[in-house]
Amino acid sequence: MEGIKVGADGFIVKPYEENYLISTLQYLLSLKELRKAGIIEPSIEFTLLGKRYRLNTSQIQILNLLLSIYEKKYEESLEIKELKNTIAKRLQRLKNKKMNMIFLLKGFLLLL
Repeated sequence: MEGIKVGADGFIVKPYEENYLISTLQYLLSLKELRKAGIIEPSIEFTLLGKRYRLNTSQIQILNLLLSIYEKKYEESLEIKELKNTIAKRLQRLKNKKMNMIFLLKGFLLLL
């Protein structure tokens, strides 16, 4: 929340990837130049579910914060999904090895 108080235009949630950091900084620098040139107003209007909204600068900052957090959590959910798949595959391999060991032990016991 300190970032909003001091007028931050964007937020980066740690940890972050280098490409994400660079693209975010490029966006923020472009945004600053557009505002300085008067091309972008310090507020934004948009329509959501048929209703018009207008956000002032501090509201845009809060929206950027929320979107940054959402984006990071979405990326983390994809990583978790990938890890779950990896764990499931490894667990299946272990089960297969266990079955092979049981089969070999039964065969060995029959030979005794």
